[in-house]
Amino acid sequence: MAQVDLISFSLADDDGNVASVPIFIPTGSTLAAIQTFANSMAAAIDGVSAAKIQSASVMKALTLPGGMKGSPLGDHYVNHGANIGYDAADTVYRHTVRIPAIKLTLLTGENVNVADPLFVTFDTGMTGGFGADVPCDRYGNDLTSLLSAIATFRSS
Repeated sequence: MAQVDLISFSLADDDGNVASVPIFIPTGSTLAAIQTFANSMAAAIDGVSAAKIQSASVMKALTLPGGMKGSPLGDHYVNHGANIGYDAADTVYRHTVRIPAIKLTLLTGENVNVADPLFVTFDTGMTGGFGADVPCDRYGNDLTSLLSAIATFRSS
C-alpha cells in the first residue's frame, strides 16, 4: 500500500455546520510544495462550494520505527480503549486522546494504571514531548497534567 499525505479543508455553511474535504496526494512533497498546491486547490474548492473555507491542514505520512509488534495481541479490540484526559493551559476545557485496544494488563477495573512504566512513558511524551516537539491541544495550548485515564467501549 502506497503512503499518502492528506490535505484537509474545513468548510462551514451558513448555519455554522462544518464539513471537511480530504484531498490525498502522494507522499514526498515538501511543505512548501504542498502549500502551493493547497493554495490552488482552496481556490478551486471555493469556486465550487457555497460554504466558507475556514481552515486547511496537512497530515504527512511517516515511516514507523522498527522493533514494534508485528501483529496485534489476541483478544484486544479497537472498540475497547481508553480515554486519556489532559489539562490544557489557558482554557477550561480538557484535551482527550483515545487509545484503541488498550492493553488489558494496564487496566484495573475501568481505570488505567497510570503508574505502569508503559503508561508513564506515554504520559511523559504527552506532557513533556520527545525531543523538541511537545504535544498540544487543537488550539495550540500546552498539555500541563494528566486528569484521568478511563477505559471506554465504543461500538463498531
